[in-house]
Formats: sequence, structure tokens, C-alpha cells
Amino acid sequence: MRIQENFKPQGFEVDQVPANLLEKMRSEYADLETAKRLPGVIKSGKLPAEVVKEAEAKLYKAIPLGGDVPKFPPFWFTKEELSRLLNSTTSFEQLSGLPLVSHAVQYEIYEIIAQTRATVFESTIANTVETGYTTVGTARQTLVLNRSK
Repeated sequence: MRIQENFKPQGFEVDQVPANLLEKMRSEYADLETAKRLPGVIKSGKLPAEVVKEAEAKLYKAIPLGGDVPKFPPFWFTKEELSRLLNSTTSFEQLSGLPLVSHAVQYEIYEIIAQTRATVFESTIANTVETGYTTVGTARQTLVLNRSK
């Protein structure tokens, strides 16, 4: 069974995003193929806000220990948000809205560093539903749509 069939983020729909913000998000994608993922990226959270990160800004992603790093991972955390999530009394998986397939006992932390000044988007992660299992979301995610910067 594929994750897309059962994992349902309860965030915003594309038609709820203001046209100028939606166009800005589309323009950040490197190509049309990855731009097709925008509805799912938007659905992962509440209304995104445009944010500029300066060169050398760092963002972080938690991947199950020994797992594959996705080819196109748009979902990242600031250091402060990741620290808050890892030290919370509510589980990391709950706050970050992870699908069941991404749950793990241990995680590896990956880091990306902005090479130039870059536009990213931030949103609050939506709650999710997956075959009866739900998450609360609420973490603050940074959406990196153009990894070439």
C-alpha cells in the first residue's frame, strides 16, 4: 500500500492560498516536474508565509536511522524548532505529523546550508490521519522548494 493513498494531511488546499503567494511558491521550483508536488506541500500545513533566509542559514531534517534520504525533501526545521520538538513531552512524530512509515526509535539529523540568500516558506504543520491513526501536527516547518540555492 502506498503512503499517498492512506496518509492524509489536513492542511490548506491550493485554492485557499492567495494567488500571489501561490505564484511565488511555484516560481521557486527548479522545474515543472517538482512543481507538481506543490498541492501536497501546501496540504501539509496551515497558510504558508514567505521568509528569506540569508546565505549560510542552516536547516535540519530527521530521517529514521539507516533510512533513505528522500530525493526531494521540502520539509525542514530550524535548529530552534528541531530542538523544541526533540525536547517536548509530546512525541516528535505527533508534533511533526509524520506518516507511520517514517516513525522510528532513532533518527539521523541531516543539515542543509543556504549557499545564497534564499526564499523559503514557513507554515504550521497540520494534523494528519492515516488509517485511524492521527497526529496533532503544530510544529513549525520550513518549506524549501528550491534546493539549488
